[in-house]
Amino acid sequence: MVLLAAIFGIHRLDIGKRLRLERELGRAVRNGEIEVHYQPQVHVDADVIGVEALVRWRHPSAGMLSPDSFIPLAEESALINEIGLEVLRQGCELLAGWAGHVHTRGMRVAVNISPVQLLDEAFVPSVAKLVNQSGINPALLELELTESALSTDTAEMIDRMLDLEALGVTWALDDFGTGYSSLSTLRTLPIRKLKIDRQFVQEVTTHESAQRLLGKIVEISQVMDMNALAEGVETVEQRDLLITLGCEYFQGYFFAQPMPLPMLYAWLEERRSMALSRRIGERERSLTAGTTISGGSDTSRRNVR
Repeated sequence: MVLLAAIFGIHRLDIGKRLRLERELGRAVRNGEIEVHYQPQVHVDADVIGVEALVRWRHPSAGMLSPDSFIPLAEESALINEIGLEVLRQGCELLAGWAGHVHTRGMRVAVNISPVQLLDEAFVPSVAKLVNQSGINPALLELELTESALSTDTAEMIDRMLDLEALGVTWALDDFGTGYSSLSTLRTLPIRKLKIDRQFVQEVTTHESAQRLLGKIVEISQVMDMNALAEGVETVEQRDLLITLGCEYFQGYFFAQPMPLPMLYAWLEERRSMALSRRIGERERSLTAGTTISGGSDTSRRNVR
């Protein structure tokens, strides 16, 4: 009886904590506590092709909370619809700002979409409204759905995905390799990018089987006219091996960590400055080499005469 009473007491405490967190989460969007951090995505030639929007909750007392600590609760309580639209709104706002600058006007913003959102009848009209109000190029807005989300209600999800594709937005399949989608299902989806799960990337330098699997995923993406992006790239060895396997797009701490918007702007500016300095240095070396060769030729001609 004492044990049962203790278990019941703990259960009541958990329920109370959960209800309190749910109430606080319900006020988070209205209070401006939902914050988006951005992690750059990089092409093999070192160009930044875009960013992934990653939600954070700046809790008044607990500080910055990662999505693992509140997204499951948001999905169970349907608060994910409001939170997800706020992330989309901030992503569209970023794209609208980027459109006016030559260095960023072609960059994408990728936003994770919960299956709960996708099954909501109001989701497609809400996205269309955000896109129209922001005036962005919808092709630069990339929606990400995890492969595991396709295990239920696949037909309805595909219909919604097609409706959103008709608006001009693009789709990526996240955590590819960890779910159960068949190739026949994959062919029916409006997917333009496969995001390789970080688990395979972490094992690519130590497990030959992971290397073979990654190679096959890249082959699948090429056959199906998709791009393959490797997530969780943390070392130069991982990046170089992925390149040899044919992967051309990367995301991970080796390039940059997720960061708030002001830090992202500073990071992009620093990267542009470094690229400019590198080009100037290469040009100067080229000119110096050309002068040396030219001078040597003149001396040779004088010696011959």
